[in-house]
Amino acid sequence: MRLVSILRPLVASIALAGLWAPIARADAIRTIGRPFEAVPQSADVVPGATVGLLTIAQVDFRSEFEDERGDMSRARSWTLVEVVRPLDAKWTVTFEAELEFDFYRIGDSQKIVPGSGRLLDVGVRTHLEPGIDWRLHRDWKFGVDVAFETICEPGATLADSYTIGGSFYVWHRFSPALALSFGLSLFANLDDSPLIIPFVAPDDIDATSQSQWRFEGRGTGGRLGYAFTPTMTAGVSGVYDRRDWRLASDNRVPEGIARDIRVTLGLFAEVSPRKGFTFGLDVGMTVYHEFEIADRNADSIARVDGSPAAYVA
Repeated sequence: MRLVSILRPLVASIALAGLWAPIARADAIRTIGRPFEAVPQSADVVPGATVGLLTIAQVDFRSEFEDERGDMSRARSWTLVEVVRPLDAKWTVTFEAELEFDFYRIGDSQKIVPGSGRLLDVGVRTHLEPGIDWRLHRDWKFGVDVAFETICEPGATLADSYTIGGSFYVWHRFSPALALSFGLSLFANLDDSPLIIPFVAPDDIDATSQSQWRFEGRGTGGRLGYAFTPTMTAGVSGVYDRRDWRLASDNRVPEGIARDIRVTLGLFAEVSPRKGFTFGLDVGMTVYHEFEIADRNADSIARVDGSPAAYVA
C-alpha cells in the first residue's frame, strides 16, 4: 500500500514526463525534440542567459530476486535545471542542478539482510555541475565541468555521502553536415572505483545540417531518434543506471551502502507542440538488475540479481 500511495502522484505526472525547454547552447547534445527545420546556427547564439528544464517521472515495475529472496519495485522523480550564459564570442559558463527522489518497495527484505529496521525506502540525490566552454576557432571548442553530488537516504551523514566527478570534451566541425564531440567522463561511486567513460557523440546543433536523425546523451545513457515530422520524434534508448545510496545510522546496515545497478533498453516518442516545449513517453525493460548491500567498510553483505522488468516514464 505504501508504494501505491507513492506512485499515485507520480503516475499523474507522467503526462509531463520528458518536458524539455531546448537551450541555445552551441555544444548541447540534448536536442532530440527540436524541429528539424530550425537547426540553430552559430550566428544564432547570442549573449544572454538561457535556461532549460527537464523533469521525469518513472515507474520501474516489480523485479523478482533470484532464489526467492524477495522482489523490488521503484518510483523515481527527477528534475534538471540548466543555465547557460555566454560571456562573449569565445567563453560560455554553464551550471546544472539536479534533484532526484527514488522510492523503493522491497518485498521480503529479511531474505536479503536479516535484522530489524528498514533496509531501503527512499533515496535522495542532489547534483551540482558548473562548467565552462571555450571556442578556440569557428570549428573547434573545448569544455570542462566538475560534478558535486550527494546520494543517500534521509538521515545519513552527508559527509559520507558525497562524490566528485566531471568531464572534458573537444568539439570539432568536420563539415557543414558533420560535427563530433570527443571526451572523457568520470562518474564517481561511493566507496568504489569510479566509472570512466570515453565518448564520441554526434553533435549538429552548431552545423548547417538539417538531418532528421537525433542523438542525445543523458548521463550514462544515450538515445537515438528520428524526426518523422517537424514536431514528432521517436527512437531507441539505452541506459546504465547505477545508484549507490549511503544508509543512515539507524538502518538495518548502519552507514552502509545499498547499490542498485540496472541496464535498461527502451523506446521513446516525443512531441513538440511549440518551440521550446517537448512532451515524451518512454517504455522499455530492465534487462539486467543487480542489488547489493555493503557494510560501512564497503564489504559486501548480500548481493542478488533481479529478473527483467518493465518500466514507463
